[in-house]
Amino acid sequence: MLRAFVTCIAFVFVAFAAPIAIGQSAGTAVPSTSGARDFDIPAQTLEAALRQVASIEGIQILFLPDDVKGMGTAGVKGRMTALEAIEVLIKGTGLSVSTNGNGVFAIKPVPAPSKERVSEAVPLERVVVTAQKRDEHPIDVPISLVVVTADELEKRKIVNIDDLPSAVPGLAIRSNGSYTRQIAIRGVANSAGNSNLIGVYLDEVPATSPLTNYQLDLRTYDLERVEVLRGPQGTLYGEGSVGGTVRFITHSPLLDRFEMKADVAALFTQDGAPSQRIESVVNIPVIDNKFGLRIAGTFDHEGGWIDQPAANRTDFNQQNLVDLRVKALWKPVPGFSAAGTILVHRDNQPPSNAEDANGNFTQVFQQLTTPDATDDYNLYDVTLTYDLPWARLLSSTSYVHQDKSLKNIGTTRQLAPPGSPVPLFNVLFPLAEFSGSSYSEELRLTSRDAAPVEWTAGAFFRNAEPRQSIPAAYIGPAGPLPLNPIPATFTDTQSKSWALFGDARYEVSDKLGVGAGLRYFQDEQKDLVSGRSAKFDSTSPRVYGQYQVADQFNTYASVAKGFRSGGFNGAGQPNYGPESAWTYELGLKGDFDRGQITSDFAIFQTDYNDFQISGAVLSPTSATGLLSITSNAGDVRIRGVEWALNWRPDRVWTLGFNATYLDAKFVTVATFPSPTTGLPTSPNIVGDRVQGIPEYQFTVSAQRDFSWDGRLGFVRVDYSQQGPMEYRVRSIGPWYVSYSDQINMLNANVGFQWRQGLSFNLFAQNLLNDRGYTGSNSIEGLAARARPRTVGASFGVSFN
Repeated sequence: MLRAFVTCIAFVFVAFAAPIAIGQSAGTAVPSTSGARDFDIPAQTLEAALRQVASIEGIQILFLPDDVKGMGTAGVKGRMTALEAIEVLIKGTGLSVSTNGNGVFAIKPVPAPSKERVSEAVPLERVVVTAQKRDEHPIDVPISLVVVTADELEKRKIVNIDDLPSAVPGLAIRSNGSYTRQIAIRGVANSAGNSNLIGVYLDEVPATSPLTNYQLDLRTYDLERVEVLRGPQGTLYGEGSVGGTVRFITHSPLLDRFEMKADVAALFTQDGAPSQRIESVVNIPVIDNKFGLRIAGTFDHEGGWIDQPAANRTDFNQQNLVDLRVKALWKPVPGFSAAGTILVHRDNQPPSNAEDANGNFTQVFQQLTTPDATDDYNLYDVTLTYDLPWARLLSSTSYVHQDKSLKNIGTTRQLAPPGSPVPLFNVLFPLAEFSGSSYSEELRLTSRDAAPVEWTAGAFFRNAEPRQSIPAAYIGPAGPLPLNPIPATFTDTQSKSWALFGDARYEVSDKLGVGAGLRYFQDEQKDLVSGRSAKFDSTSPRVYGQYQVADQFNTYASVAKGFRSGGFNGAGQPNYGPESAWTYELGLKGDFDRGQITSDFAIFQTDYNDFQISGAVLSPTSATGLLSITSNAGDVRIRGVEWALNWRPDRVWTLGFNATYLDAKFVTVATFPSPTTGLPTSPNIVGDRVQGIPEYQFTVSAQRDFSWDGRLGFVRVDYSQQGPMEYRVRSIGPWYVSYSDQINMLNANVGFQWRQGLSFNLFAQNLLNDRGYTGSNSIEGLAARARPRTVGASFGVSFN
């Protein structure tokens, strides 16, 4: 560990002395034509659009890659000069363009403000998203959409998927590190069932884990952006996106230049051990303008803070993680490209649950064993694209394999009211192993002509095989009593699914657009242990419309359906059925005051039918007398409001507010035999809140940019609050309920650019030292607490 850290510091020291490029050519140095021409450049990244102008005009455009990093443009269309086209492309980016009149154009940031210019307007950063499988500006997408740019990820110190809820209200993640990870959007979460309800994508790869409660730990280093699509996305993203989709968009290799970046951070946690994080990326143009590689890696040692006094262990929940992503891009001829991705992830981290208010852990049955967990996965993908004159053809072939191992995991079962002679039972799992693999293929055709019709059509196939093995477990009353063994369990299932889908939008007029989508889905499942099989299918439509009330002010309405298959229960218990959700949504999106203010507002209702839950029934064949099963608990109605406001009042201040309110309740319930009395009962009653869903979330952020002695810097503060969540099982008893705490998270970051390519940050996370439960199932000893107050410093170096 120490050797790796010292080596990285030495590398950074050497890199600091390396020369920094002062410009970047985007074309050949050919004198510019002075006349106007017709431009038709679509929305895309700003860098790609500038290169297209340079190629069309035969001019040279100079800029620093960091100046345009993460920026997008709405494109340019019409007859104009090259200078006018560039001015349109960079409008609202805070950049300016100048020319020497000989075909050379220079793009650079507007100079740092002096005091007398502080009140001048500066637009917010413009981005391009691909939420609907095409390049668009967020204001034009008829979806409730949150985009977290690369700059915001870095300044918020968001390092992995678990950190995203602090920036995306409506997104909730119940995570115990490498133990479990469950994602919820708009009150829809995969707390039960055999497949996930939230889609997760890495570029074109469906990176949704084949294991229901164990979503992949995706890292955010070297991303262009993260897109969170709220609401059913069944038409374009399939069965796993009933509640929404989270998309991680990585940087593609640059084929015309070498680039390298490294970041080193040291963190110190109150009452815990120190942490070190090393992140680096290198871009290598193997064959100029033909073939390139981009390699991004993360080594993360997170010091623990939980002690186990009985075993004389301190800070045992430390994490050691290695994440390596290699991306290749080959463009042998114009119009064709082949991209390949390999992602290798290795993580060892004991669970952070069952910690008391003093930061101590006590193992069940007063054992001296310590929990531990590993979470490893490999991801592979090949994406081919070919541009036809009228459409783009894409093929994405991917494979994901995940292995998890859990050791010495203890839980509690309070099967009688508190105060009774034996109120509490413990369960200990010395070893539980999970593995899953999924192969998928998507073939998609997307129109290239912008108007009046835009369309997408495709086909999708997926083969998923999740497995679970628990060699032995023990149950008994609390205390150091003899342990009763539970027989080993083993499950092995297979799901082969395919789908056909299409989506089309028609531009009725300059202000009105309407669209519709449809996906037919079929899933054939097999229980490879018992030999049982089942087939599920669904037709999921989507209908939407957009109306431009005024310039840069759009409204939209949509109706969409999401669907999830049913599955099998063990020990002869009946299968559980599929579930579906219809969402009705109305939204407003605005971009006002010359781009200084952006706002989004949406209201929605989701009618959720045959809600799947996990529970227990009496079983005389089980060693414990109980059998865990999945069943359809009834119907749920979710009503919600989402709103966001971002404002840049002048050149130095950027302010943001984002919030979600959810009312998620059961409207009908089904009954099952009580595990304690055998009488018909239900884990819920009409009016109960859906478990594991916060009623509200909001974030407030403020950033002030400054210049000191010609060097740029910023100060940023982010505050987020998440409301309590509930966990309740009425079929066990009215006492079986617990809640999470209201979580108040205050983070701060001060960054300073010492010189081009060299940066320094001081940051703090959880400044309020909020130590409340972030999960709601503390009654079973499975809720985690937030990491204690942590401060850190980081150094970054980049050159090309």
